[in-house]
Amino acid sequence: MNHDTPSSGALYISTDVYHEVLGTYGAYYEQLSHVPADKLTQDVLSSTKVHEQISLIEQYLGRSIRGARILEIGAGYGLFVGITTLQYGADTFGVEPGSEGFGGSFEMGQRILLDNKVDVQRLVEGIAEELPFQDESFDVVYSTNVFEHVEDPTQAFAEAIRVCRPGGLIQIVIPNYGSFYEGHYATWYMPHLPKPIWKWWLKYVQRRDPSYADTLRTELTAGAVAKILRPYEQSGVIHIVSRGVDVFEKRMSTPPQVGYAGLSKVFVLLDFLRKIHLLGIVTRLLVYVGAYSPLILTMQKSSKRSGTV
Repeated sequence: MNHDTPSSGALYISTDVYHEVLGTYGAYYEQLSHVPADKLTQDVLSSTKVHEQISLIEQYLGRSIRGARILEIGAGYGLFVGITTLQYGADTFGVEPGSEGFGGSFEMGQRILLDNKVDVQRLVEGIAEELPFQDESFDVVYSTNVFEHVEDPTQAFAEAIRVCRPGGLIQIVIPNYGSFYEGHYATWYMPHLPKPIWKWWLKYVQRRDPSYADTLRTELTAGAVAKILRPYEQSGVIHIVSRGVDVFEKRMSTPPQVGYAGLSKVFVLLDFLRKIHLLGIVTRLLVYVGAYSPLILTMQKSSKRSGTV
């Protein structure tokens, strides 16, 4: 990654910012995941990943995001806000807790936006359970790898639905803790395992800090999230467009060329299954038992009803 000269489609990331993120976020997650800090830092500051996220949103939206008013819940270092604003012509805002995280992601995000001449007011201090916006404010509400960290996932979903305009799109990406891989620790995972047993395994078998597991909402499985959203579906507030099965099946058959974080070990297994002609069977089995990941919950808000149940 060239930190001082951005490539086409990339935000400018100064060398100073890169090394601050490397020494905080990268160093912390390296000891959790055993993935090199430099690799983790490149991934979290990757503009390429943001373009992939936008492509998926536009796929379900059925049009360009140009002119759309967008909210990102859990904006991190602000790359999604910056790129959608500068390069896609969207009116994007992001919510991120202030003075928290690794090196202060809110403050670091403001620095990145400022370096790229994006209004820092587009990054707003707040939490998912109490979004500081009025009802029906956004055409698109988006979040990735955030809801597994919040105190109250049910309330976070309610807030995402509340601030979305009638007819708008909501896309929430969450790790599925009914699957067999845990991305924060970059390790294989036993679904539905009681957290105390998982923490014991992390500490004594994998020799990793188990305390981080306490911050993860491992109850968020495909079934649990479906239960949270069911009242909104039954009352007609939202329509589920996709739960991410289609994306999972595509990625299993043609895995991405870039192995973010610790996913390279998953790609090795997929290559092996492909060679022995079992990949299709395994994919169908994982979908059948609800072990696909991540959950990419794409919802359209009804144009006729309010966002309450």
